Amino acid sequence: MRVSVYYNKTKGEGEHALKRIKEWCNKRGYDFLMDSPDADVVIAIGGDGTLLRAASEVGKREIPIMGINAGSLGFLTEVPADEIDEALDVLDRKDYVIEDRSVISAHYNDRVMNGLNDVVISMHDIRMITLTIYVDNRFVTRVGCDGLIISTPTGSTAYSLACGGPILVPWMDALVITPISPHTLSFRPLVIHMDSVIRVQVEKNEAVIVADGQKGETLCCGNEVLIKKADYKVKLIRTGKRDYFEILRSKLHWG
Repeated sequence: MRVSVYYNKTKGEGEHALKRIKEWCNKRGYDFLMDSPDADVVIAIGGDGTLLRAASEVGKREIPIMGINAGSLGFLTEVPADEIDEALDVLDRKDYVIEDRSVISAHYNDRVMNGLNDVVISMHDIRMITLTIYVDNRFVTRVGCDGLIISTPTGSTAYSLACGGPILVPWMDALVITPISPHTLSFRPLVIHMDSVIRVQVEKNEAVIVADGQKGETLCCGNEVLIKKADYKVKLIRTGKRDYFEILRSKLHWG
């Protein structure tokens, strides 16, 4: 078995987990790889950003990803770093569940950008942008704002949540359109079906488009973005030790 590790070196708590994975691979005769998409399983050590980086590189290949949380929050990285040995035993026994997570694709200027969490269109500098939004070719609104978040259920606990969006359970076939500082109090987050196609036109000032907080690209005034469900899903390994609502309670400090 080929095991590829994506590791955030700034997360000191992950060093022990990385060492244990190397030892585990050597003992089992598995190939140990770093940051390689050519693998049978991927282990992401860090925060959600590390897992998102791994997903952007291996997601289309449908390689299963296990997240080891050495970060601060970690909705996606299910396994705490101090439980690495138990997690490796689960991998050995193949005693885990695969969760298929929906991905969205943004098409613009003959380019495609994919996001497991979200696609964000935001200000290029400090000037407000004006966006016109359509869903399935039906006009929704024209709004001046700092930006717009189109989130999957997976990403609904990320940037969208910080901007007032709702939490969607991961198995919902839905998307959330969440405005960032809209210049109107009446534009609230909007939940639509996952199969819908969102069209966003940049009407005023330059903007930036970015997926999952990775590298951004400039959008000029007049550019159009089509956002829809991607033709693949990211496969996340779940140990079954914690259910989704337990993770929510823990991360959001619910009673």
